Amino acid sequence: MRMPRLVSKKLQASDARHFVGNTMFDRCARATCAAGVNMPKKELLENWTLASMIHDRHWRGTAPPARVVDVASGHGLLGWFLLALCSASQRPAVFAVDRRMPDSAAALRDSFGEAFPALPARHRYVVADAADVDARGGDTLVLALHACGGLSDLVIDAAVGGGASLCLVPCCHSLKTAKMAPERLAAARRAVDGGAGLDDALDGQRVAYLEERGMVVDATKLPEDITPKNTVLFAAPGVAAPRSRTTAVPIFGAAPRALPRPPSAWRSLT
Repeated sequence: MRMPRLVSKKLQASDARHFVGNTMFDRCARATCAAGVNMPKKELLENWTLASMIHDRHWRGTAPPARVVDVASGHGLLGWFLLALCSASQRPAVFAVDRRMPDSAAALRDSFGEAFPALPARHRYVVADAADVDARGGDTLVLALHACGGLSDLVIDAAVGGGASLCLVPCCHSLKTAKMAPERLAAARRAVDGGAGLDDALDGQRVAYLEERGMVVDATKLPEDITPKNTVLFAAPGVAAPRSRTTAVPIFGAAPRALPRPPSAWRSLT
């Protein structure tokens, strides 16, 4: 992955000409630029880097999950990247969830639909609060990139409560906004008083909570030159056998027409 030097600080439709290759990154970058949403170019790199990490570390050689729920998804770009990386498969279905659907989300849907015609049938934007996310039903990944403050804890609760897997990049760490048990906040505060960094103290308590709830946690980092808030928490329930492409049951037929119904508390827009 390489960001051409001449690309604007905010991606313009004209910047598509700088991504001339036929790699999946170039194809996705062109689709992103063509949407014309003036997205900061750092968001292209952040979303692509996390999508690639999820795909390469956890989905290469095995079937992706049936569903991905991208919480506080904003433009919804991360979900489109994941779908593009899995374009040879019929999994996953992506639910992009946020309190409001920005105009940029519709523009990206049109642009990625033109570049990858099969993908829109597997993507749905849902207007809902993070606290309304219901991840029950099995074979689901709950995902959030740069979940601000206590939103990280709501995302964790959604995954744990639904028996789902988790990929979380926390952001805007704060003892005031964190939504964790008082004893965990107290432990984080003691760690900070003892010289630990605030980010490490809070994320350490998040890892401890996940493990307490029977989740297997894999903590890693995004490159610092991509984003300074770069801790990535992967977690999965228990110790399950890996899914196999030969045994996974797809949720779509050969020509998918519709996504699984979202929980009734969600209001689907696209």
